[in-house]
Amino acid sequence: MNRILYISLSVILFISCGNKDREILVKLMQEWKGREILYPNDMHFFMQGRDTLNADSICMY
Repeated sequence: MNRILYISLSVILFISCGNKDREILVKLMQEWKGREILYPNDMHFFMQGRDTLNADSICMY
């Protein structure tokens, strides 16, 4: 009896964890499809233990 219970619970857990994450990601990608991300022109990067870097000094574009 216990063996059947464990197998049943295992099957239920595997089915319930199926493609939840994938469905969430697909929905998120569809929501952001066609949008544009705008970054500010005066970006600064901060690195622990180092000086502040200006994006213009390291960006080649």
